[in-house]
Amino acid sequence: MSSDEEKQLRAGLFHATEQGYAVLAKGGSATDAVETAVRALEDNPLFNAGKGAVFNRDGVNQLEASIMNGNANSAGAATLLTTVKNPVSLARKVMESNFHVFLCGPGAEHYAKEQGLEIVDPSYFWTKHRWEQHERGYIHTADTPIEKCTGSSNSLSPTCTHVPISEQNEPHDYSHLPMGTVGSVAVDVNGYLAAATSTGGMSNKWNGRIGDSPVIGA
Repeated sequence: MSSDEEKQLRAGLFHATEQGYAVLAKGGSATDAVETAVRALEDNPLFNAGKGAVFNRDGVNQLEASIMNGNANSAGAATLLTTVKNPVSLARKVMESNFHVFLCGPGAEHYAKEQGLEIVDPSYFWTKHRWEQHERGYIHTADTPIEKCTGSSNSLSPTCTHVPISEQNEPHDYSHLPMGTVGSVAVDVNGYLAAATSTGGMSNKWNGRIGDSPVIGA
């Protein structure tokens, strides 16, 4: 990581912290504060969440998030999202439904639309640096092609030829691929605690893979 990249990341973290703190300073709830802070990180393409999410092996951004309210002992989560601009807000809607805790895929996105959350075209999540990481990820540490994709650099549906797992000499070392999760924890003026997290998961993860971030208690 270059010094400039570190400065940009720190600036993004500081901005998110300011946004969350502003909610608390006005007497807002811890839940409002963590949702606000995580939304700021989801909107920043530098972080692996929301706008900056990594691609899975099929060249698709699949997002997930969760949120917990310590005062109400409640939680909500959503995963396998491709059109919800701010997954953490959907997680909160699920939590406050008082009916389910965890939704995924098309059903979760339908619920997000019903609740008035912002829905975007999947192309919204495309970023050049994540796509380049996605393409580099098809070569593992032994420089053996795992998968070859063709298509334009901003293609949402690249043409890929998969090498069967049986021929890949698994396991591979994926430690060089980007991953990461954003999160926020806050205590409000009433002493109530809340926490939220959001991520795009592992770069080049298998389609349908669910990480630990949306799994409550994981």
